[in-house]
Amino acid sequence: MRLFKVILAVELIICFIWPAYMVVVCAAFGLLGIVSAFDGDYWGLFFTLLSITGIAGLYGIAQTYLKIATPSLIVESPRIIFFCLCAGVVAIILASFIMNPSAAQYAFLILPLLVTAHFVYLARGYLFGLDAG
Repeated sequence: MRLFKVILAVELIICFIWPAYMVVVCAAFGLLGIVSAFDGDYWGLFFTLLSITGIAGLYGIAQTYLKIATPSLIVESPRIIFFCLCAGVVAIILASFIMNPSAAQYAFLILPLLVTAHFVYLARGYLFGLDAG
């Protein structure tokens, strides 16, 4: 079981290091976007939205990992976790519009989506109220 937790942690770190970095960058631009919105430039608010949804997504994947790694641990409610995961997926989709990625850069967008789907599958008993069996 300990090896399983380590493998999941490595999977989480490898696949979410780039999105975490992008959340920090977007948060900086998001703060500038709020200031520029007072001047009538509303494009910066897009970065604010991207950073908020990205933070929610990272929070949701962290809560899901904690629930998978330690099933007896009390984490957020399944609805909040699922909402945060959906916000993270929206953040990745919005980031793909900003990045205009090449074929090689799509890995940075696809890997977090695959890991999120994998974690949702592993935590399906908690998130959807099913018997994980």
